[in-house]
Amino acid sequence: MMNSITSKSILFVLILLALSLQACGPIATKAPEATPEPIHLKVMVLPYLSFAPFYIAQEEGYFAEQGLEVAFIRMNDTSESIAALIRGDLDISSGTIEISTLNAIAKGANIKYVADKGYLDPSQCDYVTWVANNELVSSGKLSDLKNVAGLKVSFSPVSTEGYLFDALVKDAGLTSADVEAMELDPPTRQESLANGALDIALVAEPWLTRAQNLGAVIWKSPKEYLPYFPFSLIFYGPSILDKNPEAGKRFMVAYLKGVKQYSQGKTDRIIEIIAKNTQLAPDDIKSFCWQTIKPDGSVDLQQIIEFQQWAIGKGYLEEALTEDQLWDPQFIEYANKVLQGP
Repeated sequence: MMNSITSKSILFVLILLALSLQACGPIATKAPEATPEPIHLKVMVLPYLSFAPFYIAQEEGYFAEQGLEVAFIRMNDTSESIAALIRGDLDISSGTIEISTLNAIAKGANIKYVADKGYLDPSQCDYVTWVANNELVSSGKLSDLKNVAGLKVSFSPVSTEGYLFDALVKDAGLTSADVEAMELDPPTRQESLANGALDIALVAEPWLTRAQNLGAVIWKSPKEYLPYFPFSLIFYGPSILDKNPEAGKRFMVAYLKGVKQYSQGKTDRIIEIIAKNTQLAPDDIKSFCWQTIKPDGSVDLQQIIEFQQWAIGKGYLEEALTEDQLWDPQFIEYANKVLQGP
């Protein structure tokens, strides 16, 4: 009887020992999941302060948070980017409302406005405005808009600039055809105002402050007669709209985070980021007027419709595009939902 009990005890101990040794063996673990490759996006930029939210999103890691790897492509102007968007050489561009953009959409190009990147805010300083030769203003000649006729004015007639000019002088019975329109780049505009080769020009920061430093004076502000006009917008091309709308949504989340930080004002960190990406001096950046940008990315579409009516009347555009052809709200709707949280 004793031998039987002992045998059972020994067997029990051996079983416990085997289980213990098994527990001490290698533990099976799940192989780590591979980190997904980031989505690569090519985004057009210009050396303007309104691109600050892009630079903030890059420097603060907001694009990286969204799984994006963004390459900034520097170009000379918005119109240059349209062909690149259509070809797929660019994914995202931005700028003023361009006749060339509207005509491209009318011909079937899948390009949509998707967010605000700066509007004419009547409650803020002048980011973009009409400046004039000091002598013309001080003499009182420009107090009557009819005296603008025959003057040398720098703006592009077939553009948002032309729309702003025509809206300015229409009550005086004038149009862009009544002046000597000169299409000059921003640096040349400020120099020509200073040396008397130019009478009036539409100028935006940073050239606005520079023109004033050279003696030009602010004459008429578009924010006073076209308040809330969407001066700059973001638009997506077919590589986003047709092939990867998810990337467009992620970009918008990062962009609006950048806008939120930008809207905090002239902090040392934001000035540092702008200076790094624009080569502007920090002290100059502090002195410039900063473009107001809608924190939710919304756009006053009615003003774009009115711009189209002007373009049709000038013969620049055959027919107005519908809101659905112009605008895709899904990206700001998604981004605002994400940023507002549950």
